[in-house]
Amino acid sequence: MIDGQAVPAGTTVGASVYALHHRGAAFARPFRFAPERWVAGPDNPQSAVDEAARAFAPFLVGPRMCAARNMAMAELLLAVAHIVFCLEFRVAEGVEGRTGEGRVGMGVGRERDDEFQLYSHFVTVAKDGPVLQFRKRAD
Repeated sequence: MIDGQAVPAGTTVGASVYALHHRGAAFARPFRFAPERWVAGPDNPQSAVDEAARAFAPFLVGPRMCAARNMAMAELLLAVAHIVFCLEFRVAEGVEGRTGEGRVGMGVGRERDDEFQLYSHFVTVAKDGPVLQFRKRAD
């Protein structure tokens, strides 16, 4: 039984990464960009951080997990560390700063203005935004 539905024995069952990453049971305000959800604090108990970490699977899990996951994470961490250390950045002001967010009229599931819109492909490459402005940190 899954959510009250009978599933025959031997049936392969799966869930998309999008569905996993937008589960209200694992993520408070799952459709909101909230990087603070990964840091425990007065408004975010360690148990919430642990639950989010268990539900986070950007490289999939099991036999179809990305073979280059560790290399990709190392590369990503180095790139982000370099950007944060060397540059100041912010979301662009005005209309450009809202590029990629949902809006009324985009259709079911695409009308949340605080959710970055991705379009599903085997590899998620179809996206537009967000637009950021960068400048070198003052010495």
